Amino acid sequence: MAYKYFIDAHCHVLELSHPNFLDFVEGLRHRGLEALYQGLSAPNFMLTSFFSKGGERLRNLLAVMERQAGEIFELMEDDLLGKFSQDDEAEALYSGGSLKIGGLRFDRVLVVPLVMDFAEPPRADPGLWYDRQPPKDILRQVRDLLEGIAHYRRTRPEGLLAIRPFIGINTARHDRAALESLLIAAFEGYRKGFGAALEAFDGMGVWDGSWKANAFAGVKLYPPLGFDPFPVEGEEREKTDFLFSFCEERGIPIVTHCDDMGFRSLSLEESWRNTSPERWRPRLEANPSLRIDFAHFGMQYSLRFGQGARHEWTEAIIELMVEYPGVYADVAFNGCDPSYYDHLISLMEREEKRSGAMLAERLLFGSDFAMNLLRISSWSEYLGIFSKSRLPDSIKEGMGFVNPARFLFGE
Repeated sequence: MAYKYFIDAHCHVLELSHPNFLDFVEGLRHRGLEALYQGLSAPNFMLTSFFSKGGERLRNLLAVMERQAGEIFELMEDDLLGKFSQDDEAEALYSGGSLKIGGLRFDRVLVVPLVMDFAEPPRADPGLWYDRQPPKDILRQVRDLLEGIAHYRRTRPEGLLAIRPFIGINTARHDRAALESLLIAAFEGYRKGFGAALEAFDGMGVWDGSWKANAFAGVKLYPPLGFDPFPVEGEEREKTDFLFSFCEERGIPIVTHCDDMGFRSLSLEESWRNTSPERWRPRLEANPSLRIDFAHFGMQYSLRFGQGARHEWTEAIIELMVEYPGVYADVAFNGCDPSYYDHLISLMEREEKRSGAMLAERLLFGSDFAMNLLRISSWSEYLGIFSKSRLPDSIKEGMGFVNPARFLFGE
């Protein structure tokens, strides 16, 4: 069966200037033992990513991030068309006028780049000559991304990609007035529905430098950078209450980071506390109609020494799904390992006995491109692993089209 769009509900289009690398290095300086623990206790994740084959994976990631956003979109399309393949006989994922995923066919790919709010409070470091914290203004990253979408629309008007970004917000880094201004600017013209989304994307071919109406599909939250979904009473609680009420009332979807790795500025303990799905339970009790995707399906890579893999966060997300119909999860980055999909099949078979098709109807495909280049060679390789997995085509259809369309657009 042919479908119009395959949806990658979780990817990143980051230019090298966007992340706050200085803050990351500061964390390593002051919490080096934590970083070492994470690297050693997460097999085949961090240390091998940087040092295998002379740093090939890191260099491959930089080959993407050294580009501007518009060039990254062009690179993604060219990857689907097989223009980077080193096997002349290998068939491109997109060939014969369609993207082939398992036994399914799709005309185009809708990608959802998630903007991350790397802003940090101004501070001085007396140990540096240039002792002023570099600004990481979310508005600058938004400008770069919207300019990149416009570039792609102009250079490839018949391109294979449709693009619907999420804006990153960290309430801890904005006062109430700035938060309200940011949300209103991003969602003043927000309209639900697939048609409205594509209309907004098509209109990006002509971009005058201002925020376009309906340019954003949702909000991206990232607890390891300081976001707490349910702070203690006070100003921080008031700001998060405003954010979630704003999204709940308008039906704006939310993606929150939910694995125990990633870019962080907090201590390991604080990061895991804010990221844990259990931290979200009081928030969902307060805002039960939220539509929220727990990214990475709660993967926990850091092992307790002497014990096996941990799945507490995944199990907690499933419990939240049972209680709240707006709770979803994506498998971004997880699918770098082909065996992950066998685990997912077992999980769905187990849950089917308890809650029917609920889990299968709440899972979303996500790649985590370009961060997944720390584990694999390309976006197309990640898509290919999903395509070749033992997941039935009915599940691939659900994860790649039906579920993300419901989550993103309410239909």
